[in-house]
This record gives sequence, C-alpha cells and structure tokens, in this order.
Amino acid sequence: MWTHDKKKIKELVTEIEQLRGHVDSVLQQDHFQLSKAILKMVSQYQAHFQELIKTGRDTNSHVLSLKATGADTVRHLQEVRVTTDDTNERLKRLELENTRTRQREERRAIIEWLSPLQYRKRQSEILNEAIPLGQKFLESEEFKAWSIGRPWILYGYGLPGSGKTILSSIVVNHLQKRFAADGVPVLCMYLNYKEHHQTLTKLVGSLLKQLVQFGDDDLRSAEVRRLFRDAASEAPPLLDDLCKALQAEIATFERVILVVDALDEASESLRFDLRDTITRLRKHSMDKLSVMITSRPRDDIGIFTLQCHSCKKKPLSIAYNCEICNDGDFDLCQECVDKDVHCLVLSHELIGPLEVAIDIEPTDDEIKRYVEYEITRELQRGKVSMRDRRFASSTTGSTRLGRNIRDAPELRTMIPEHILASCNGMFMLAKLFMGAVKAKTSPDE
Repeated sequence: MWTHDKKKIKELVTEIEQLRGHVDSVLQQDHFQLSKAILKMVSQYQAHFQELIKTGRDTNSHVLSLKATGADTVRHLQEVRVTTDDTNERLKRLELENTRTRQREERRAIIEWLSPLQYRKRQSEILNEAIPLGQKFLESEEFKAWSIGRPWILYGYGLPGSGKTILSSIVVNHLQKRFAADGVPVLCMYLNYKEHHQTLTKLVGSLLKQLVQFGDDDLRSAEVRRLFRDAASEAPPLLDDLCKALQAEIATFERVILVVDALDEASESLRFDLRDTITRLRKHSMDKLSVMITSRPRDDIGIFTLQCHSCKKKPLSIAYNCEICNDGDFDLCQECVDKDVHCLVLSHELIGPLEVAIDIEPTDDEIKRYVEYEITRELQRGKVSMRDRRFASSTTGSTRLGRNIRDAPELRTMIPEHILASCNGMFMLAKLFMGAVKAKTSPDE
C-alpha cells in the first residue's frame, strides 16, 4: 500500500526540478567562465607564441650574424695561423742558420787549433806544378788491389829524384776524384827534413784537421768538440788526446785513406813513432784506414823471389803464404786467391801480406812527355806575352827557349831526346836539365 502523500511527492519533484534548474544555471555559468578563461589562456598562448616566433626570427638573424662573424673570425684566425707558421718557419731558419754559423766558427777555430801544418794547401801547390806522371803506378796490380781496400800498407820505394812527391800528389788527386761520391776522405802528409816543426803531435793533429775539414760544416764525432772545449785557453792539444779523437773521427767513416810522402825524410825517432801510431790507428779502426807510404828504398829489405805455386807467376809482390804446406814454402798470387785457389789442405789458413812494396820509377815515355810539356808551356808563355803590336812579326814567343826554337826548330825534337838519354830514368835530373835548357841564350849553347 502506498504510504506517501501525493501532494508531498509532487512538492518534492517540484523542488528537485528547481534544484536541477539551479544546477544547470550554475553549470552554465561555470562553463561560460571556464570558456572565457580558456579563451583568455589561448589568447595569451597565441601572443606568447607570436613573441616566440619573433624572438626566434631575431635569434635566427642573430645566429646568422654570428655565423658570418664567426666565418670572418675563422678566416682571420687562419690568416693569423699562416702568418704565425711563416714567422715560426723564419725563426727556425734563423735559428738553424745561427747554429750553423756557430758550428762553422767553432769548426774554423778547431781547425786552426789542431795543427799549424797545411798539407791540403801543400797538396794543391804540388799538384799545380805536377806533370803527367804515374800512369804505370796507377795501373799496377799492387796499387789497384790496395785502392779497393786490401788490408795492407802499400809502400812506394823510389830513388831520390824519381818523382815520389809529385806521384804522391797525383795519387791523392786520383783517389779524391775516384771516391768523391762515396764520402771517403783522402788525407795526405808531406814530410820534409828541412821542416823541423813536423813533430808527431802536429802530424797527428794535421790528420785530424783534414778529417774535420772534410765534408759538411758539422763535426762527425763529439770527441773533437769535447777535446777543444776542455782544452786550456791557448794550450796546444796533447798527443794522446789527439789520437783518441782521431780514432773516434775515423770510426764515423766507412773508410779513410792516408798517403804519406817521403817517410825517409823524417828523423829516425819520428819515423818509428809515426809508423807505430799508424799501426795502432789501423788496428783500432779494424783496417778502415788504408795507408800508402812513399820513401827511399829500405836497406833492410832482402833480395828474394816468390813464385805462385798454382800459376807459376813470379816474382810476386803480393803473396799469400801457407805456413804448413811445403814446410811453409807455399805462396799464391793475388789473381789465384781471387779465383778461390787454395793450398793443398782447405782447412789451412792463407796469410796475406802486411806490407806490399812497389817501385817508383818514371818511364822513358813519362820523362819525354814531361820535357815536351815544358817546351809547350814555354812556347805558350811567349805567345801570351806578345801583346804589343810592335812584336807582331814574332810567331814563336819571347822566352829564351821560345826564341831558340824559333831560330833552330830542330831543337824541339832534339831537346827531349838528349835529356832522356842523359837523365838515366831520374825525373829530378830531367827537371834540372830542362831548367838549364830554359836558361840558354842561344841555340848553339
């Protein structure tokens, strides 16, 4: 049974409708306010967005400006770097040049300090006056074998006046040209009994001096520089120090060649000391040092003849000996050894020579060519001196010899023949005779 009052129910429904109306009204009002707020917020966002766009455009312009400025800055930095690199390169070149200048100055000071002997200058002086000698010597088996590095000392023995000194200068020049591309220094030493200042210390110093003068501006070993810097102000170097420095300097080369001229002109004690020093230098350098010595014939050389056991060649100036086969009387020549010929037992050791000797004696052809060379020079001197037109009628020259040959042309043939017949193979005699011929005032003399 329905217990509620119909009227009350109706009132409740009316109130509910009213409440719903109020709620709708409130909701509509809130929605309006919310929409307004949202619209306002959207407007604000749009304005902010527009500001962002504008800021972005300004930023982009600024970035482009910065980029352009940055490119200019990079180009400027690159230019600065190039300039800096050029400056650094110039500074390096200046520093290198200053270093080289200091090295050259120190090298020059060391050269002057090591020895007063001027053998390079002496070599040039002798070579300038040299005549075409020595072809026979240069083509000899002994010289050829020694020049390629055979481990012996080559002795050239010749009588006084045989042209040993001139030959030495020719050999030095020949070797310098031959080994120029190989970086092999060729040292020289010209002994003279008249020069009493040629002490062992100065001779060793002169060898070291020539090695320092060889090649570039820098020193090859530090030993020479240390020796110079450690020395007392003007004190000359000591022999032991020089020998050590010379050994150190030789060790920097693959090979060093030394030509000693006229060993016989040194005093007996100096000869002994010099030979001993050379022996020690060769031993210390493991035979890097090749030595040639010219001298008068030694009195202690016995006369004996060796024959090659294989090819029977004799006499042998270069011999390899087996001390066992044939009781030590078994020798082979250089040519057979080069062909791998051995003694009777392969296990035996062949002992090569420590010294090899060769005679120095000018050939008749060399003496004749020397005389003809001097005659030609005299005639050329005459022609060169005939500058004055008043003497234009002269066709031979104004030297005494030139005038004599002009008056007697047959002298040009007779002089070489007579000098060759009179000098007995002695170059010095040929030179003296030639000097006398130049002094003659008439063909009849």
